[in-house]
Amino acid sequence: MRINLIYTSGEYFRNNPTWDIQDSPWKAERVLDMMREHGLKPRTVADVGCGAGLVLLTLARGINNKSIRFTGYEVSPQAIKLCREIKHPRVRFKRLDFLREKKTYDLALALDVIEHIEDCYGYLRRLRPRAAYKIFIIPLDISSWFVWREQKTIGDARRRTGHLHHFTEYTALDALRQTGYRVIDTRLIRFPHSFTRPRHRIMGLIRNIGFTINPHLTARLLGGASLLVLAK
Repeated sequence: MRINLIYTSGEYFRNNPTWDIQDSPWKAERVLDMMREHGLKPRTVADVGCGAGLVLLTLARGINNKSIRFTGYEVSPQAIKLCREIKHPRVRFKRLDFLREKKTYDLALALDVIEHIEDCYGYLRRLRPRAAYKIFIIPLDISSWFVWREQKTIGDARRRTGHLHHFTEYTALDALRQTGYRVIDTRLIRFPHSFTRPRHRIMGLIRNIGFTINPHLTARLLGGASLLVLAK
């Protein structure tokens, strides 16, 4: 099956039936943190590859400004079906590739998106002029642990999550700079996973300890981090 069809054919949905909605409130909070710290007050916000749409709903509920309008863009019919269950006066969704949209926005979100795009450099170049500000969340897949368990980790990332590109902090920022972005702020973030298997709980504990001491080194050695980026 062609790579770009896994989202429209239902293959991705079969592997990820919740569309990771459990992560959405946490992602929205990280976006709100970045917006507050830099005083961003957009009137229009686009979520590129919005999935089930819960990030936008959380943002709409968390920002007390009735003039802001939120639009989610998604190519998957299964995800859009989940989005249509969301009812909020300032949130709407389109089953459309964002780059086919003619409108521009004050803020565009690309949260766990670019690692799924076959031509991610071309996509980033075309995305840049479509909004004044951009906020990215980019998973930092590559670590010493990831490479050591290559067959398991890379195979799982490609088959289950659809990751085509695997980044370190350096290569993620370099991809943005090579495609014309001006990076304003970055921070390492770590999702508070709830593990069930003992060995996963042990690794999660080790990572948590490492992140309190040296988050950048821990991300390079043990993984488990993503990069939050504000750019123009």
